[in-house]
Amino acid sequence: MLRVPLFDDETLTSYCARLAAANLTTATDLCLDMGIRFQNVIDGKEAAIAALAEYGLITPDRLRNAAVWPAAGFSDTRLS
Repeated sequence: MLRVPLFDDETLTSYCARLAAANLTTATDLCLDMGIRFQNVIDGKEAAIAALAEYGLITPDRLRNAAVWPAAGFSDTRLS
């Protein structure tokens, strides 16, 4: 598997898409290969962060910081 760096201003979803593109696949298919759903990456789920960290050789903390979180006061049950 080819690895790509995580840029300082990059989001988690962007990183996942670039990692997939480097490996000639889609983000959706890469996630399925890792045993997660791309929606889990979008939602910043811990399982997705852990899988991407393992596959991309990036620390989970760096990936967690790249996740996009809802604005304060926004309630979304997908994140609970």
